[in-house]
Amino acid sequence: MNPKVVPYRIVSSIFLLSMGLSPVLSQAQPGFSIKNTAVHGAFITDYLQNHNTDDDFGHYATNSGSNVVSNAKESRFSITGSLSDMGGIKTTFKTGFDFMGNKGFEIVSAWIRLEKGRYYFIAGKTENLVATGETTLNYDGFYSSGGIQTGAKANQNQIQWGFQLTGHLKLAVSLTDEPAQNGSTDKETFSTDRPDFEAAIFFHFNWGNGKIAGHSGDMRLHSGTHFHPGIIMTEWNFPVTETLSWLISGFRARAGSQFFTTDLLFDCARLPDGRIHEFTSTGGLSQLIFASGNLESWMGAGIFSLSGYSELHLREDHPHDAITHNHRLSIGLRYHFPHKIHVGLELSRYKSIHLMESDISTFYGKSVHLQISITF
Repeated sequence: MNPKVVPYRIVSSIFLLSMGLSPVLSQAQPGFSIKNTAVHGAFITDYLQNHNTDDDFGHYATNSGSNVVSNAKESRFSITGSLSDMGGIKTTFKTGFDFMGNKGFEIVSAWIRLEKGRYYFIAGKTENLVATGETTLNYDGFYSSGGIQTGAKANQNQIQWGFQLTGHLKLAVSLTDEPAQNGSTDKETFSTDRPDFEAAIFFHFNWGNGKIAGHSGDMRLHSGTHFHPGIIMTEWNFPVTETLSWLISGFRARAGSQFFTTDLLFDCARLPDGRIHEFTSTGGLSQLIFASGNLESWMGAGIFSLSGYSELHLREDHPHDAITHNHRLSIGLRYHFPHKIHVGLELSRYKSIHLMESDISTFYGKSVHLQISITF
């Protein structure tokens, strides 16, 4: 993360929240009040044993051996509520935090939502429009692409507008200030000069629901060279029976993008003539989800791959270690006991193809993830 971007994000958060609050405060009546406030929380303990993985959540295989992780960093807490209606405008808000940040405590959501009729408006830090609905034991504030957990937060500073087009279709657009999390193979980091743009069409029919979403941005390396993170993704969730559904998603990403970093470590490479080549990747996920009573379980397979052209440029640039293909198989379950106690278990198997300097190496790995939580 570029430290120079942090002040901008803080200012952006304050600005976005003020934008959201201003129409409410300007119409405040003597009877203005906060109501229906509720505190939610979860104490979560993870036990994760990885074989041939080098990441806390082990989303790809390496030759680094095995390790065991146990922590409660995913524990999270939030406050939700609403304001008294003014002029027919329904106003709700939320703020939440966890301990997954580099320095521990981290605010992961802080937004206010105004809704009237078929329109809504959100300002603050909230979920981006291209986050997927994959079921996993990992913290809900994270998201996955093609079964490959990226390790990037799904929530971001944004201004979002929405409109219910019909009873089955909803349009949403947003401006956001966090378009990427990586750099270049020259080890340059990035900065951003302007907000990025997202849009999504959500659909909901008897035969299934999902969305078609996209993201477009403009990033600048410290050398002044621009590249353009972007993605287009689709997702469908088909009900098979009352208790079984089938989730299918796919994406094509350019220059990594915050939302689908593809575990590349890099977004782009500089060609011999000085031009920037932006890496391109594709991926997808297929997952069966079962939910009945207190039990939910899932089984899925995901993959992402670099395009041949991107892989070629990586080889020419001789990176120390970059993943070009990743396959994942996983099966998991979660049971909800009385008194709000929850226990989950997830088993995953990985096949990862690494480009290590000029050589291609294939590694296999597996992980065992046990999670225990208490909610209130």
